[in-house]
Amino acid sequence: MRSAWEKSGAENSIAMQNIMGGLRNPSSSSSSPAEDKKGKKLKSSEIVSMQELMVDELKRTTEAAGVALALPNASSWRAEVAVQLVQSLASAAVERRYGVSAEEMTLAGFQHAATLQRNERFMRATEKQQDVPGKPMRAEGAHGTH
Repeated sequence: MRSAWEKSGAENSIAMQNIMGGLRNPSSSSSSPAEDKKGKKLKSSEIVSMQELMVDELKRTTEAAGVALALPNASSWRAEVAVQLVQSLASAAVERRYGVSAEEMTLAGFQHAATLQRNERFMRATEKQQDVPGKPMRAEGAHGTH
């Protein structure tokens, strides 16, 4: 599953990956016209909680997909579709709980980039997010899906 994840390029499309890109390049502009259009002001602590929820949901959904793929008579999934599904479900969980779209979360992450970069919880959650695809896939490795 990890190889399919990497080949799909999905990791790059996760909203929080965009935030991390801003954290790695602090010279990039943190304000844009799109930010000005968004009326919702988020605190950095809220963004941290959203990131943790996103990671929990990515992990939970990825593990569930791994179990489903390991079942007898399981049909194969197109990796790019499965990855997009997992990402969408995680984003929907954040939106459901916080009423914030992935785009709004990303924009708020850029606004709070300096603070988030120093936040241990945020950085730990972001590191966990990068590890999510490999964990359930190891169980599926015999099937050659990831």
